[in-house]
Amino acid sequence: MLKRVIAWMRSPLRVSTSRSIRSAEAHNGLGLTEPLDPGTRPYYGRPYQVLDAGRFAAALPAAITDPLVGRLPAAGTADQVIDSTPALGNLRYPKAVTSVSGI
Repeated sequence: MLKRVIAWMRSPLRVSTSRSIRSAEAHNGLGLTEPLDPGTRPYYGRPYQVLDAGRFAAALPAAITDPLVGRLPAAGTADQVIDSTPALGNLRYPKAVTSVSGI
């Protein structure tokens, strides 16, 4: 039984890690920023590996050379500031967040 549990836990992690690395390599392949480490990182104290995509998002504004584009405000979505599945499932909350947060 323990072997099955361990195998179950590891399988999704391998798939997730592989997808994250491929995404990072695709970003690096575009040449928009200096190449970033495609490796994954631990997700806080949990047994998951994540890309930490914020590193890639943070590197992109520095690569903007057009002054008009550089002056545009950053864009995002409500799920970047709401960590609640029920709240995201009700459009009233994301609309309220985006209307006051500037994203």
